[in-house]
Amino acid sequence: MSREVVSDKAKLEAYPGSEIGETTCLPETVSTELPDVIEAAGKTYTREEIPVSQKISFRSGSYLEIDGSQDEEVLQIIGSGGEVELKIRMTAEGPVLCFESASLDIRASGKVSIESQHISLKASHGISMETSGDMVHNVGGDHISKIDGDVSSEARIQNITARLGNVNVKANDDVRLNGERIMMNC
Repeated sequence: MSREVVSDKAKLEAYPGSEIGETTCLPETVSTELPDVIEAAGKTYTREEIPVSQKISFRSGSYLEIDGSQDEEVLQIIGSGGEVELKIRMTAEGPVLCFESASLDIRASGKVSIESQHISLKASHGISMETSGDMVHNVGGDHISKIDGDVSSEARIQNITARLGNVNVKANDDVRLNGERIMMNC
């Protein structure tokens, strides 16, 4: 079996975690074929000795940390104050993204689509939705709203239709209908 030794920068950039002097090389595409021996920064590594963790510093004080030493491979961008701003965990089910920042803006000039088995939104201080166009809810099952406070609904015209079955109104106290005219069975 021949042992290939990589010593020039162009070849070394094809291998993750390789270094030349102070420069850390991150390839655009990673070759899965590693040679038996890699020489980098004056050191010689066997395939088993190739570093599995890397840290790349940015001028802002933030840094990128790559850790492949655990069961899951993790890529993190850590802010200058030590807070994790973005974490990508490579799991058996696929990548998991976690943003931990003061705010997150997603902007697109076109369509934004999210598709999943389950979507959960939780906010500690409120949720606001706004559109200049129409809003459509299509629900294949039941639609249940549980609200601790009051519910107010305002529109030019409101229609309530039960395609099959009753319209049930239940109140602990009075039921009030207030209109110019109350028309029943018309």
